[in-house]
Amino acid sequence: MVKSEDGYFHAQLKLKDGIYQCKFRVQSKSPKFENDEWVDVIDPNATDINETEKFSMVRIKNGQRIIDTYGMRVIGTL
Repeated sequence: MVKSEDGYFHAQLKLKDGIYQCKFRVQSKSPKFENDEWVDVIDPNATDINETEKFSMVRIKNGQRIIDTYGMRVIGTL
């Protein structure tokens, strides 16, 4: 990961098609934790989360991140 001028860390990876599990591990400066305590954090932008195991999931198809695997069709009007 590389820290950019905006203060955020960024990384780019090329992933094969599939489903990947991920989470962030950060050293906390929060008063809710011990100073510099390592804390596992689920990606706040994740669209798929495994609440039981506490990780986010990323789905890759044709080299691109996909948000969902279903289609939606509107029938009628409100």
